[in-house]
Amino acid sequence: MQPPTSWLFVKDGQSIYIVRPPDSFEMLVSGPGTAGALHEFRNEDELQAFQIELAENLSGQGWLLWAFDRDRRTGSSE
Repeated sequence: MQPPTSWLFVKDGQSIYIVRPPDSFEMLVSGPGTAGALHEFRNEDELQAFQIELAENLSGQGWLLWAFDRDRRTGSSE
């Protein structure tokens, strides 16, 4: 099983942690504080459009992408 892909945004001592589980069309958003949501999509295109819009909105609100864990898929079936 592949590890999830994740992003950490920070601003004013708060954080938003975003996780994309492998092999799914879901995105988990945790933060800031106790806020959280699971977003489910019908396909990869919908998920990627949401991810781009979310990142642009967060950046526009002053959130800084602090860390990310790249998608480590290699194309092999391991």
